[in-house]
Amino acid sequence: MALGIFQNNDVEIRVTITQNGESVDIGSISSATYKIFSSDKKTELVAKTLGAGIEKEITLVAITLDQSDTVDLNQEYYHELQVVSGGKVTTAFANRIKFNEALL
Repeated sequence: MALGIFQNNDVEIRVTITQNGESVDIGSISSATYKIFSSDKKTELVAKTLGAGIEKEITLVAITLDQSDTVDLNQEYYHELQVVSGGKVTTAFANRIKFNEALL
C-alpha cells in the first residue's frame, strides 16, 4: 500500500533505520539520499541529502519535503531512501508514495 499525502503541502517523513533487523546508531550515518521518481522510475522528481532536507534525530532520520517540492505531485510515485552507516550501504525503504490532489 502506498503512503498517501496531499500535494502542495509541507511533509515530514520520519524513518527508523535498521540493518539486518537491528537498529542503526544514527550518529554513525555518514550520508543519506532520498529521491522521488516518476512511477516508471525513469525520471527523478525530488532529491534530498543529509543536511539538505534530511536530518538525523535521536533514533531516526527526518526527511522534509517543502510545499515547493510537492506542488506538482498529484499521483502515485516511487520513492527510496538509502543511508551509509559504518561504511555499509542500506536501502531503508523503496516503495510507492501517493500524493492526493488538493484543490487549495
